[in-house]
Amino acid sequence: MDWSKLEAVGYDVNRKTGNNYYQQYLKPSYYLEVYLRWTEEEVLLAFYKEVLQELEPLFQYHGSDKKSGVTKIRKRAAALDFFSDFLNSKRKYCWNYLSDKGGLGNAKEMGGVGAAAFECWIHKTPFSEEKQAEQVQKHKEDLLTYKTDMLPSGIRVSRIQVRFPIDFFESPADFSDWVLNTSLLKRGTFFSGTAGYKINHWGGYTNRAAEEQLKQILVDYPGLAWDIPMGNSIGRFLNESKSDFLPVIKRINWLTFVSEEGLHKIGGLDLIQHQIEKNGKSKVHQLSKGIGIQACEKPALSASDDGFEQYVEIHRILNKLCYKSHSRDRYATPDDTIAKEWLYRFNEKLTR
Repeated sequence: MDWSKLEAVGYDVNRKTGNNYYQQYLKPSYYLEVYLRWTEEEVLLAFYKEVLQELEPLFQYHGSDKKSGVTKIRKRAAALDFFSDFLNSKRKYCWNYLSDKGGLGNAKEMGGVGAAAFECWIHKTPFSEEKQAEQVQKHKEDLLTYKTDMLPSGIRVSRIQVRFPIDFFESPADFSDWVLNTSLLKRGTFFSGTAGYKINHWGGYTNRAAEEQLKQILVDYPGLAWDIPMGNSIGRFLNESKSDFLPVIKRINWLTFVSEEGLHKIGGLDLIQHQIEKNGKSKVHQLSKGIGIQACEKPALSASDDGFEQYVEIHRILNKLCYKSHSRDRYATPDDTIAKEWLYRFNEKLTR
């Protein structure tokens, strides 16, 4: 794969100041993204330490909910300790971002989006049966109030994402070994998650050439993940009996993580493992609180790549857990049609 075809850089001029900005608009990477309904501070801290062990030397930029924008790190200890300090504090919410690139660049140093990053949106929500019942009851009341069977948004679900440069691991197998042995997945409680290759898009100044390139990339390489803006919509689905929320998967990728609750809803481990592994192309990795499904030997990016059909097959098997659309869903970047075609690419009805 010629990864340079998935990159885009550009110069932008601020019309008010006349300043020139040099930005990385598109950059491919490995990624791991995990959604969390319930947070476990000890597991999150252990996972963060594992990330720093690998990526800390690459982090040069920092952003958080306590500062404006993403800027060059000047007080390194404070930037690196921001997340762990949050976990040990009484604060309830945290956005934290560490990356090898960020902010507005200039002729001397490129800004924009990088390939190495740690980013999280954490709402501290320890599990309790009372909180679980409260969330479900509130959502059911809202469904009755608005006389609908699906709301455009739902409960707050935390999200955590890690990105690695394409050349960081010697092979996709080395990347999957790292992912499957992280504390977050090996012993943590998760809602859902995915891992594989991703196209990263900088959402600062609009660059039309980069946006057109992004559109084509999403069409040509549907096996790539992408940060489609979803807000709290992943937490808007109740199960059939309306007794709890469904642990929905945003979109199938090379590695797809299904929680214990999710497995229960679709027939259990034995049935799903048999369905996934019966053709010898896909594999189930058992975790302490769920499973990881590996679609094929290495990530498939385009429809012509070996193993791509397995993404569609896994979507079919996990269909009850896969993200469904709402009439009010709108995606401005790169445009609504392209974004929805990408999001639902593995839906059998759309691929026939």
